[in-house]
Amino acid sequence: MDLDAVESSELQQKLKQLIIRQLVRPDEDLVRFFAAKVYAGQLSVENLEWFTQITQQAIQEVFVKKQFAAQAGGSDHRHLLIIEDDQGKREFELINPVYSIGRDPGCDICIASAFVSFHHATLVQLPKAKGDHYYQIVDGDLKGTLSANGFMINGEKVQAADLYNGDRIVLGPQIQGTYFGPEENSRQTALPDSEISSSDYYRERMQNLPRNLATAFSNWLG
Repeated sequence: MDLDAVESSELQQKLKQLIIRQLVRPDEDLVRFFAAKVYAGQLSVENLEWFTQITQQAIQEVFVKKQFAAQAGGSDHRHLLIIEDDQGKREFELINPVYSIGRDPGCDICIASAFVSFHHATLVQLPKAKGDHYYQIVDGDLKGTLSANGFMINGEKVQAADLYNGDRIVLGPQIQGTYFGPEENSRQTALPDSEISSSDYYRERMQNLPRNLATAFSNWLG
């Protein structure tokens, strides 16, 4: 028996498990490693969690969204919703004009959780210029019946919102979704004013951090 081959196989399996864990929730060492590549300041306790969130977003940009773009023949205009609930993680490619989201088995996107209403939210496809489109999420169903607990977009509770690339949707405890769309359709992300310089140049660096982190990941992977 080739002991080197056995050891190599075991190490490779452990590395795979480690990488999967980092994709789900990057640890502090990894966050600080990549933050040092794109952020000149010193990480405080207050903004470490913020950096963890955008590092996770960057990981998804590299390992999730790019994968689906490649499957689409290099197109970067697909719309994707990743749902994480009691059944685990599921991926939905959005191509239809309307999607119902809720606990009802008849919903287009059925959520496995007692905290979610039978018809919790609705995705509606709306037109943009040049024949393109985007998605808006609204509370409840299209008849105007609202959900019991509503939802949050990027930590803010709203009844309706246009979806932008990287948006996080929380439907209830341990029930969340991440929307991926065209890269040019992204929200600007910045640290709180108390944490950053007033310099316009510095603000621009902060707003581009998620994309810079994604680039750092790609360069690091070769």
